[in-house]
Amino acid sequence: MKSKGLFLCFFLSIILPQVIWAADSLAIKINSLKSKVEKTEEGSILRADLFIKISATYYQNDSLIKAIVYQKKAAEIYLELNNQDKYCKALESLSDLYFFINDFKQSLKYCLDAIKILDKQNKKDAHYYGLIQNIGITYIGAEEDRKGIPFLINAMKYFEQDNTANKEYLIVNYIDIGGSYKNIGLIDSAFYYYHKALANAKKYNIKKHTGNILVNLGDLYKELNVYDKAESFFQQAIVEFNKNHDERGYWYAVYNQSIVENKLNNTKAAIDSLDKAVKYFKANNNLVFLRDSYQTLSEIYESKKDIANSLLYFKLCSAVKDTIFISDQKSHMTELQMQYELQKVEVENLNEIALMQKENQLKVYKIYILIGLLTIGLLLIILYVFRLRSRKKLSESKLKNSKLEQQQLEQNLTFKQKELENIALYIMQKNEFLEQIKSDVVELKKTSDTQNQSKIKLISIKITQSLRKNKDLEKLQNRIDQMHATFLIKLSNKYPDLTEKEKRLCVLLKLNFSSKEIASLHNISENAVMMARYRMRKKMDISTDENLVEFLQKMV
Repeated sequence: MKSKGLFLCFFLSIILPQVIWAADSLAIKINSLKSKVEKTEEGSILRADLFIKISATYYQNDSLIKAIVYQKKAAEIYLELNNQDKYCKALESLSDLYFFINDFKQSLKYCLDAIKILDKQNKKDAHYYGLIQNIGITYIGAEEDRKGIPFLINAMKYFEQDNTANKEYLIVNYIDIGGSYKNIGLIDSAFYYYHKALANAKKYNIKKHTGNILVNLGDLYKELNVYDKAESFFQQAIVEFNKNHDERGYWYAVYNQSIVENKLNNTKAAIDSLDKAVKYFKANNNLVFLRDSYQTLSEIYESKKDIANSLLYFKLCSAVKDTIFISDQKSHMTELQMQYELQKVEVENLNEIALMQKENQLKVYKIYILIGLLTIGLLLIILYVFRLRSRKKLSESKLKNSKLEQQQLEQNLTFKQKELENIALYIMQKNEFLEQIKSDVVELKKTSDTQNQSKIKLISIKITQSLRKNKDLEKLQNRIDQMHATFLIKLSNKYPDLTEKEKRLCVLLKLNFSSKEIASLHNISENAVMMARYRMRKKMDISTDENLVEFLQKMV
């Protein structure tokens, strides 16, 4: 009781203050970093860098959940700012953190996301293939060795070819591939890669992993029941671990050597080795090897018919098994608790982000409403001014367009009028020309002989036919019908007794053509035109005192 009291006093006086100091030191450092975060701009690179430092501080103090939370916050900012290099590093850290809490699925996801970024940047260097190797190791951690092996081999090919890369990566790679092949029962392949690892460790004088490689080779020979070779490799491993002061590796090799010695019937040596190993495993709380050591000792004593010691070690083995079971259950519960806490923190962060987003949205909506009201008021004023100006411009435009249309109509009418006059003039000149030719032909007929008279007569007939069948006159009449359609309709409605020829004659008179010009145009006598005008006066009931041309021009 006295010794217990002294120990308690020692704990309270020395150990407990150190624990409290460490906790206080962590809290001070974290609070200092968080106060700096509050002074930085939201979404800035500086804020993200501070989150990384907070995450690292939590990681150093085994607060992995909080380390993950702040690492994610940093990653989100780097992604928003499109800082691909820092975002990639944050993803790698998240992959490592999830690996430490045995969440291999999330660890693999973040590692693959980091690989995608490096693929886009075409950065396939030692760092890139180190990540490829980590993917393989993650699959092995998840007990999916067959999926992990292709990634390990891919990384191995790079490290074999790249002389600038650290050769320790290659040695570790060989060991990992060998272990994977061993796990899936391909012993020959496991032997091949362990021997390659051993050869490269000697070649590059990297002694750090030699003992581990020798133990693995010894394990393989032990599984194949080749105990003499297994013993040889375990002895070499003991020497290497001793040189490198690797106490854990040393006693692991001693334990394996004792198993082989027992198989080789060196019972006393096996018991001595196991007794020594048990003390180390017990002192360091290495329960798995302690259990296996107790079980092996129980079996050895049972084979020697020493039932008392066999039973003793059997009971000790059972007790350790129970402790391991309880420890596994606690570890599993701890793992579940960590995952629950992580999910809880993430949900809280999401809720906090959602609340901030809502508040920001509300502020934005208020600003939008105010801007909207001001905009509507401004638009109404602008619309009113615009309408006033538009009305004025529209009135001016209508007046201007009306003048332009009037000018255009007058120009069109003048042009068409001129066109009709030109056609009429052309027809009259042509008819006069043909008449002159016809007269000349008649005179020629009087002085010509009988033989030529028939030809001259034929020419005269053709000229006469041409004068009667005048296509240009038809063209002129069609133009008159198109241009003065309204006038012709009015004539028809008001004076239905007028013939088509008389209506066209009215149009020509309206256009101020003389009787002589009309007679030449139609290849008729001027008297015929005068008679037609006389008949029209009677049908239209126009007195002889009234000017027919002026009367017709007034009708439109």
